[in-house]
Amino acid sequence: MLLVCGVAGGVSLQAQGTLPAGPATQVAVRSDARQVAVTSADRLGLFTAQGQRQHLLSPTGRVLTEIVYSGQHVLAMDVTGTLVQVDDLHIQRLGDTLCGPLKPYQAVRLAANGQTLAVSCPDSLLIKHLGQWKTVPLPSVPSLSAANGAVALSPDASEAAVLHGSSVLRYRLSDLVPLPTLTRLPGEDLPPWTTH
Repeated sequence: MLLVCGVAGGVSLQAQGTLPAGPATQVAVRSDARQVAVTSADRLGLFTAQGQRQHLLSPTGRVLTEIVYSGQHVLAMDVTGTLVQVDDLHIQRLGDTLCGPLKPYQAVRLAANGQTLAVSCPDSLLIKHLGQWKTVPLPSVPSLSAANGAVALSPDASEAAVLHGSSVLRYRLSDLVPLPTLTRLPGEDLPPWTTH
């Protein structure tokens, strides 16, 4: 059972469906709430809002690590950093091994907003903005956490942010100029919350 609620749009969605090859690992809901995309291993399942499976496919033949909607399109990234766009049964490759060779513990993260894409690689941030790919080298960090690389785009697609070590690096997309880095979260210096 899948339940998604959106306060701003008053969206609620319940869907039931099954995927072979084990439990679901990623889920994304289209902005109009008419379709849900779910991954399990190398499989991508597309479901209606009522829970009927429309399609089940393996867009790259490898384990999928990220899925997001960009408008009506599903974008999926696999363990090698290969990015595909899926429209029903039509698959279009947007990039192969975008981040170069990856170690088994390294992950590639993906964010999309309209035609703007952000791909977080272990040592760089790739931005597709106004139809062109650009690369922003990231500083070297000795030890990276599992959450490293989480990436986001602002609602107006004017800014990208990536979690890199203990910092959140931010960039203005029009010229990729760095914005102030976030290195401390509000409340970080408060004592841990405990119950008595």
